[in-house]
Amino acid sequence: MLPIRICLPILVWAVAATLWAQTNTTSLSGTIIDPSGALIPGATITLKNSATNLTRETHSGSAGEYSFDQILPGDYLVTVQANGFSVTVRRVHLLVNTPMALNIKTSMGVTQVVNVDATSSTVDVSDASLGTPLSSQKVQTLPYQANNVLSLLSLQAGVLSLDPGAQNGGVNNGGPNGTQDFRTGSIDGARQDQTNVTLDGVDNNDQNNGYAFDGVLRSTRESVQEFRVTTSNANADSGRSSGAQVALVTRSGSNSFHGSAYYLYRGPATASNSWFLKQSQLVKGQPNTSAKVLQDTFGAALGGPIVKNKLFFFGAYEGFKQASDVVVSQTVPSILSPGASFPQTSDGYGGLVTGTVTYIDAAKAPVTLSQSDIHSMDKTGQGVDSAAVAYFNQFPRANSASLGDGYNTGGFVFTSPNPISQITNILRLDYDMSSRQIFFLRGNLQSDNTTGTYQFPVSGALPNSRVYSNDRGIAAGWIWTLSNSATNNFRYGMTRQNAITEGAVTNGYVSISGLSNLDPTTTSTTYLEPVHDFVDDFTFVRGRHTIQFGLNNRLIFNNRYANATLYPTGNITVSLLTNAGVAGESGKSFDPVTFGYPAVASSFETSYDNAILADVGAITSSTQYANYTLQHGQMVPIPAGQTLPTRHFKNWEQEYYAQDQWKVTPQVTLTAGLRYVYLQVPYETNGQEIAP
Repeated sequence: MLPIRICLPILVWAVAATLWAQTNTTSLSGTIIDPSGALIPGATITLKNSATNLTRETHSGSAGEYSFDQILPGDYLVTVQANGFSVTVRRVHLLVNTPMALNIKTSMGVTQVVNVDATSSTVDVSDASLGTPLSSQKVQTLPYQANNVLSLLSLQAGVLSLDPGAQNGGVNNGGPNGTQDFRTGSIDGARQDQTNVTLDGVDNNDQNNGYAFDGVLRSTRESVQEFRVTTSNANADSGRSSGAQVALVTRSGSNSFHGSAYYLYRGPATASNSWFLKQSQLVKGQPNTSAKVLQDTFGAALGGPIVKNKLFFFGAYEGFKQASDVVVSQTVPSILSPGASFPQTSDGYGGLVTGTVTYIDAAKAPVTLSQSDIHSMDKTGQGVDSAAVAYFNQFPRANSASLGDGYNTGGFVFTSPNPISQITNILRLDYDMSSRQIFFLRGNLQSDNTTGTYQFPVSGALPNSRVYSNDRGIAAGWIWTLSNSATNNFRYGMTRQNAITEGAVTNGYVSISGLSNLDPTTTSTTYLEPVHDFVDDFTFVRGRHTIQFGLNNRLIFNNRYANATLYPTGNITVSLLTNAGVAGESGKSFDPVTFGYPAVASSFETSYDNAILADVGAITSSTQYANYTLQHGQMVPIPAGQTLPTRHFKNWEQEYYAQDQWKVTPQVTLTAGLRYVYLQVPYETNGQEIAP
């Protein structure tokens, strides 16, 4: 018992604060003093929300201290009444997760209303966390591409940004077209998947991609009231991951109706051509025409009272349509303008389509091996594979020198349609049951469709993929002020991520190193991932201590289907050979020196190896999958080509914390806390797994 007796007082002291890094609320605290600087105990402080007339009241303590905890962000009037002094009024704007310290000096004269600007500082003086709060005014007025509100994150210090749209194709929030480069979106050196994104105080993280700038549920320009990003030094009430803490709040209704409608258009008038596309057009004698750019973003929002001073609503709708083309570059088995001595096809192209291989020798001169030369170098006596040459001639001819080795392979550049449609619906209800109890309910419904680019512009070809997404979520919150010194904030959220990716592959295929595949090799996947989030923060004030306890528990279901293991695959790649090489392997097939031909230049060896193996159709590896399903406790083989089972994974994540904010003096605050995190290993609920 001795360690418990020692640790418990330390834990209670270290339990704390008005550090609201991951709730949907904020706080206001300070000290009441008279004109001489003396502390005023027993003063009445009233906090009134300017939009809803919700009012809370407290009294200053023996040291003149006061505190309002777990309050929603917004515009407030702070009124101080003390015996012997005039009424003092301050008008403040409180930002989410940005505790405000406001020391109020009373006066003996006439009542005055003073505006206090709390939006300019990025440093919270009540703790050591660093971050930037963005008010609704900034969200409304700052320009950002594709109406993606979270792109404003890139404006902060410590954020390694990315080219706008590189993460999700330049489209609105979310979507399946993101990069897996974890350097993009890094905040203060953390991987991008270490950023924790919450919406209205509940989990909004993308469980699949872990983007720093995107949550599952989109927030539109009109639906965001404000948000704050704690880039570093987050407190004990912040968890889940080691990176930045991003907290967004959905706009609420008020006693007055407010609404907006908007339409944003981006057309081809200001688009410029890419260099590679322009060169490919010049080769073909085509006009200099840039890829089509066409984006439409449109929406509306409306908020107001249902019952004045009691029940409010806010709704937002946004549509995003993109009909832009994307520049696609592929490597093909032909080259532009071969030399007069090089083998050519009837249409004037050279390269692997002729069944020959050309390389650069040590003297930097080109050497071409004819089909008969290659046959003489093959110790198996097979030589050039006619099926491989026939396959090469199905590709479109090269129109660019931007890819390939310039002797056997070249580039093919074209524009492909990449249509995207995204629909966002948001509805929020707020109910001020009394000055001590307030509720909110928010729902999101999204419908997204994306058609991927084409592998090649061939008649009857299928796009690489089609993605259908139907994400949705709900959140509910209940803030209960039990007394002037105790407040509880409970939230529940369910965020469901759902996407179906239809791949184009229907048969086995062989991939050739140094060449693009003629047909798409994308497989199909489906995932349905509901995340249930239960969050509670309890705060009470004891003298100059603001003590906070809390928990954040997430129940995560992950239902997945993929057909990547249905089809056999093969590879033609030199790296899988015993010596990972052909040229320079004395005594082996296809080594030019062994058969009396000039040696391949060291800088061209990889290109030669790729070309010669492709020309002779040397498949260096193949994969055949064996799939099983669990039936009555036994693993039963699934016949080839049949549908695979859907996997149902589950895990339970638990977090608990205690934290204390001690106002040592009106100018000095000491904050300490502890957080316990338990992240359960995901497991397949039906036992369809070899090991967790």
